[in-house]
Formats: sequence, C-alpha cells, structure tokens
Amino acid sequence: MSNDYLEVLDFLEAHAGDHYMAPERAQTQDIGDEFRVLGEGASTALDKMYTLCEDCASRINHHLITTNRKNWLRGDNRAIRDYFWVQLKHKDYQNRPISISIFAESCQQESPYFYRLALELEEKKASPDDYRVYKRGSVHKSSQKLETQHQQTLPRVILESTCLNVSSPRVLPIVSILDNVG
Repeated sequence: MSNDYLEVLDFLEAHAGDHYMAPERAQTQDIGDEFRVLGEGASTALDKMYTLCEDCASRINHHLITTNRKNWLRGDNRAIRDYFWVQLKHKDYQNRPISISIFAESCQQESPYFYRLALELEEKKASPDDYRVYKRGSVHKSSQKLETQHQQTLPRVILESTCLNVSSPRVLPIVSILDNVG
C-alpha cells in the first residue's frame, strides 16, 4: 500500500473540479487523450482509496464491507468530484441505516485535502427509534413530524466525525478510530 493514501489526496488536490468529458466526444484526438488520462487517473485514485478502506476495515472487523458504488465524476458527469467517499457496513446488517464513511476531502477551497471519518445515520431508512438509539432527535407524539422533518434535510446525519490530518504518512490513525467506533 506504501503511500497510496497520499496519492489519493494529491490527485484530488491537483484535479478536483477539473472539467471532464467522454474521450470519444472530444473535438480532437489530443483532447480526447487528455480526458482519457484524467479519467484513468481518477479511477486509479479512487481504486486506491477503496483498497485503503478495505484494508483498514479488514484489520479491525472482517465483516465490514464497502457498500457504495465507485464514482469519481460529479453528478452532472462533467467534472471530477471534489471529494471521494467510501461507505462501510457490516456485511450481515447492510439494511440497517448506520454506516461508517471515510472521505478524502478539503474543508475549504485553498486548504489541503485530508481523510475524514464519520459514523452516519441514513435518514431515509432511519426510524424515530434509530434516532433514540443513536441519541439524535427525540421520539414523542410528534414522531411522524420528526420523521417528515428529517426526510427534508440532507440524506445523511453525521453522528460523529473525526478529521485525519495526514501530514505524517501513516494509516494507523484510521484503523485506531475505526476500532473505537466499530
């Protein structure tokens, strides 16, 4: 694995938000080749992040698996994402709304990229009882109102979040935090 996790951050720092189009749609062969190289670089960086996350998960719990699909393009398919995201769930409890997410991201446009770990609750799947268990929100007579209110907000609530500054080239902090969360 060596410094693969740093290469992921370096790729995002260099290319997050860069314009992209399918190489076959480019006006010239040279431009198409540039997009092909950019896409291959994005795919490689995201594969490295998945490998990193799978390695960390296997070190602490052989039942944690990645559950989201790999996607390095923004939703409009015209630019490289500003972040990469890997979601981990216990393989026997994939339908539960709780997950561990690892992000490679930047807080601000000019700040360096880092890894962030979050314990999340997927609101569309969460019941009022899930909020009680994870100490988010209250359950009372207006639980239907609470459920409706949460469905209108962001799709995920971050229950705990830890930023991992990777100025020192180490993966161990991610494993330690996952061990404490899981």
